[in-house]
Amino acid sequence: MLKNTSGWVSLCIIALFSMMALASTNPAITIGPDSNTQITPFTQSVKIGRNVHYLISDSLSPESILEIPESQWKINRTDTVSLGFQTETYWFRTHIHTAENIDRYWILDLGNTLLDNVSVFIFNENTLSQQWHTGDNLPFENRPIQSPRFLFPIELNPQQNYTLLLRIESTEAIELPLHLTERFAHAVQNDRRSLVDGIFHGFLIIMTAYSLAISITLRDKSYFFYATYVGSMLLFFVGQQGLLYQYFMPNWPALQHYLIPWFSIGIFISVAGFFQNLLQLSKNTPLIWRFFRFSLTLHCLLCIGLLFFQYQTVVNIMATNVSFSMAIGVTALIKLSVAGSRSAQIILAGWSALFLFILLFVLARTGLFYNAFMAEYGLRIGVSLEILIFSYALSFRINQDRKAKEWALNKINEERTERIQAQDLALQREIEANQAKEQTLQMERRHRESLERIVEERTSDLERTLEDLEKANHELEQLSSRDALTGLFNRRVFDEKLLDLWEYHGKKNKPLSLLIVDADHFKQINDTYGHLCGDKVLQELAALFGRLLHRPTDIVARYGGEEFAVLLPDTPIEGAEHVADMIVRSAANNVFIWEEAQLRVTLSIGVHALTPKPGMERHALVEGADLALYSAKETGRNRHVKYTAQNKAAQANR
Repeated sequence: MLKNTSGWVSLCIIALFSMMALASTNPAITIGPDSNTQITPFTQSVKIGRNVHYLISDSLSPESILEIPESQWKINRTDTVSLGFQTETYWFRTHIHTAENIDRYWILDLGNTLLDNVSVFIFNENTLSQQWHTGDNLPFENRPIQSPRFLFPIELNPQQNYTLLLRIESTEAIELPLHLTERFAHAVQNDRRSLVDGIFHGFLIIMTAYSLAISITLRDKSYFFYATYVGSMLLFFVGQQGLLYQYFMPNWPALQHYLIPWFSIGIFISVAGFFQNLLQLSKNTPLIWRFFRFSLTLHCLLCIGLLFFQYQTVVNIMATNVSFSMAIGVTALIKLSVAGSRSAQIILAGWSALFLFILLFVLARTGLFYNAFMAEYGLRIGVSLEILIFSYALSFRINQDRKAKEWALNKINEERTERIQAQDLALQREIEANQAKEQTLQMERRHRESLERIVEERTSDLERTLEDLEKANHELEQLSSRDALTGLFNRRVFDEKLLDLWEYHGKKNKPLSLLIVDADHFKQINDTYGHLCGDKVLQELAALFGRLLHRPTDIVARYGGEEFAVLLPDTPIEGAEHVADMIVRSAANNVFIWEEAQLRVTLSIGVHALTPKPGMERHALVEGADLALYSAKETGRNRHVKYTAQNKAAQANR
């Protein structure tokens, strides 16, 4: 499914640019300040924001409002009337002059779907000709045109002077992008707007469903929170556009009043969960994460507070809190981006795109620069780009995780293959050994003279087979206990054997002897002939020990470097000296051949024997043999020396 992400992104980008192209055609004509709105036969749509005057009055009638002097009216100087959150009742006035041969039927579009109470009065030469009363505080059926936007059908006659009055009361921000559009032109614009909204809503629905499917398939919380974020954003926009009010709750204006802030809770929670699961904020930026959670909790409490406190005050606090949370979120993204997090860098790019389009949207809506497309769709484009970039960040993270898992799986497979090959090799050797034993059994069976002997021989062979298998398993177990160079036991096995033999001889009250053997002048061999020659000498010495020591209980181990250790169980000092003398003489008489050079290597041996007693440590046996070896080195090498008290005293004097 992830492999199709690039296709989905490409499709969504195409839809986004299609929405931009559809929405950016046929801009309305803008009227300059301090002039009447002129309707000519060529006029199709006109923005009248710069030709609007306004004042505050709660109790006056429309007729009384017309009598207020011009000096008491304030003029709006931007394309969109934007007064922010206000608690007073506002009146808005504009004059309309019609020319000859104009269309009679027009649509007044307030461009804001969240106004609580809206009253529209049309005066023709100071005579009230048309009026309407609607708003979010009234059921949907009170609207003159069944549309989520506030639309009013106006009839204009040629060569007439009209005065348009608006009375607005709202707990939401008072923002009026006023348009006066010929009826058929408005129908075309409305169809185009519906198509753009359909593309935008379809894009959000597709991204929500697609991300939710990935979340269920991969059981990935990041995709779940991303799907929740896109779905909450969809509900937020649909609620803001009045579509939920129109189709799902036309008789519940109070619910419409609070629904949009409550949708923001879903956006806030999903963003927090998305950042936490994708960027591990609690681990990477714990202090910022605590601030973010505090801001989220405060936002939820404020949404509940809308039911009990003044709406505008709570909304202003919510806006401040959201700005604070976005600031700390950007701080965390910048910190992680600088630290090298690719996911944080991608998300930071998404938020940067959103902030840019929010800025363009605000500037266009306030009229600081004219751009009808940005005023109408800038926020949606910013959200769409942000959602696309967030989707790419998720895909990037998932691909990184997939590559890491593939690498780990390949590593495990390689190790498993090596183990299987080693097991196959051991099994093959065991099969070959069994085949050889089976051939021996068959040859022996041919020479059996009686059934009894055959049965006995088979039983004996079976026992031997079991012993051989046990021996083979034992040998395999001891492979790790052998010195790689000499094939002798290593130092670890020597220590274990010494411990076992020490305890055994202590119980049996029998002597245990130890020889520590050292090759004389071994460093000179390495320096003169090289380490390969030295390794060959050590191997030859190991072979020499194998030829001279025949008892199965004798233990020969490589003690370290050029030193060897020989454990002689149940052997007194005299027997140990005999063995040591035999080894010294055999080594001295042995000639080592290396690259046509003849080498003679002599050995120095320290001999010590003890009968273990309670309270006596086995290290005493090693220390005695070591002191004796030192004496052998000091007295000329190529000899063995047994441990005596004089050895210990001489070592202490040094």
